[in-house]
Amino acid sequence: MKAKIMYSTVIILVIVLSVLLFVKDEKELVIISSDNIYSIYHSDNYETFTIEVLTNQPQNYYFDNDYLSSASLKNDNQDLSIDITNISQSDNPIYYQEDEFYNLYLTAELSFTSDDLLISMENVFLHLNYMNGEEIVISIGEFNYLFYDEFSSDISLNNLSATHEEVNEINTISGINLELGNLSDSNILITNVQIVSSNVSFNHRYSLVRDECFHTSTVDTCLNVEDYQFNQESNVLETSFILRKNNVINLYLPLTYLNSSKFIYRFSIVVTYEINNEEKTFIIDDFPYMKTSLFSDQLEGDFNVYTYVD
Repeated sequence: MKAKIMYSTVIILVIVLSVLLFVKDEKELVIISSDNIYSIYHSDNYETFTIEVLTNQPQNYYFDNDYLSSASLKNDNQDLSIDITNISQSDNPIYYQEDEFYNLYLTAELSFTSDDLLISMENVFLHLNYMNGEEIVISIGEFNYLFYDEFSSDISLNNLSATHEEVNEINTISGINLELGNLSDSNILITNVQIVSSNVSFNHRYSLVRDECFHTSTVDTCLNVEDYQFNQESNVLETSFILRKNNVINLYLPLTYLNSSKFIYRFSIVVTYEINNEEKTFIIDDFPYMKTSLFSDQLEGDFNVYTYVD
């Protein structure tokens, strides 16, 4: 009898220890996102975009395409279906609060095409749905996607560069150098130059014709002003620059950040112009004006941190 009791006690202890060891070894899955401004021009049918996150478990099934059933971008008013075509990871770890994380890159594309459509969404969340019925929801920021198939043969893009400086304590784009050429035999009136974004725009009150401004210059230096305000919305909504026939024009366009917590590194531009009494559009494809990580130390206070237990 005593032997049976001892045997039962040992079995119970083994079970308890096994449970305790399992609980101790269980590791929470952590996913971190950093809100970004996506400003994308659909230049061809192979156009993709990349959503970047951090995770402490890059090999988790959440990041295996075979387990994904669907994906979408959503806010309170819109629901946009997307396809995740590839998921890859960085080789080198990033440390957040002394824990090891890895960059994950989710390559995505829209599930449809159009020849003239602007998608503009704020406060967007990525929804990933899995075969087992689970779902994860991750904040990604602002999403803008432009379809426009009409090609302009009147204007050429001769030069495109940016000035960089700290805006709201974040190193970002402060202004754009834009050189356009007139390929036609008629004068062109440039009536507007817009960033494909809801929260970042060009400040046309200060836009001017000038030679290229060096990338390390400040907006104050480029405009010859004092204390340019990046968060002050301009009441000048359009431009009026003459691009003479068979000639070029150099513009410097400072940025306005309508939301003080936003930053932008890559975006598309829409140039509206008139030629021979006809209004036309010239699209400049989204271009990376500077390379920086969405998970730099200066952005750490705005990280979105999600914890899951398998």
